Amino acid sequence: PLNIVSEYIAGHPTYIMTLWYDKPSPGQMRQILKSCEATAGQSTAAIPKFTEDEVIDMRAYLVTNASYEGMYTGFDAMTENAGLLQFRLGGICPGTRCEEGGITTNGRIAGVPVGDRGPSCPQCRFWLTGPAFLLGQCIEGNQLILKIRKKIQSLDSLRGSILEAEDADNFAQADLLRGQTDVEERQLNDMLTEWWHRMKLYEASVHKLNDYKSFLAKKKGQRQPT
Repeated sequence: PLNIVSEYIAGHPTYIMTLWYDKPSPGQMRQILKSCEATAGQSTAAIPKFTEDEVIDMRAYLVTNASYEGMYTGFDAMTENAGLLQFRLGGICPGTRCEEGGITTNGRIAGVPVGDRGPSCPQCRFWLTGPAFLLGQCIEGNQLILKIRKKIQSLDSLRGSILEAEDADNFAQADLLRGQTDVEERQLNDMLTEWWHRMKLYEASVHKLNDYKSFLAKKKGQRQPT
């Protein structure tokens, strides 16, 4: 994404500066678009596409949230919900409901915990991911890191404004800002919790990467004409 390139790679203070220095020719743009069109829908694209049989074959190279080990998870749902698999950037939703993706401390079924943008897929007991989705995991993780950084900057600014309001004896404004700070701190906590779960799934996916590569190589060898 442009914001990631601008801030973390180029070090530019604004998007406009990044766009100013990045001036591809029409020929370069055409070549890039043709390359993207050629890989669209393949396993090398951002969102891998698999048939249901292929997903079953790669079951050993999928991972789910370890917090729900021993419970009904996405592996069970994948078997029961034939034909309902939804492929997303960072993994697979096996045709289940967000309202049933969580488990309370006393074992009751609950909704998926809230994350950055509503129900947090990495915290769902049904969510499946793995080495095939590492690119998508990285993209979503980078976007979340940037949002966390911006949220921290916003909180720093709010706390400074509270001090300024108190110095000006404007205590009503200070109380209002404290309420806004409480809301943003809860949002930050939700983001950090989601990030922790994303990292756990990422680490589990990397752990299976070499085995998954061997699986793909063996599968490719079986397709070679003899």
